[in-house]
Amino acid sequence: MTFWESIRNWLTTTVFDWVERHFGYTARQNLTKAFVKVDRAMTGVRRRAQLFTKKRSFVFEDHVALDSLDEEAQKELLSGKVLVQEISLT
Repeated sequence: MTFWESIRNWLTTTVFDWVERHFGYTARQNLTKAFVKVDRAMTGVRRRAQLFTKKRSFVFEDHVALDSLDEEAQKELLSGKVLVQEISLT
């Protein structure tokens, strides 16, 4: 469960019940309307953040002279293999 979902569950159960008990059903309805707007905004932010993180993969090609590589790498390239160097951005 994500952080926002745990806050949402706490608000919609504990806090909303307390508001209704002390201020009435109309106050709970008004709080629910306000909370729905906040929840929609948080959902939009979360979706944009997920799209941004999913698009964050970069591929760069680098051309290197064959004689600058060691013998093992030269043999692998000449046999048709591809050399790949992966870097993790965390």
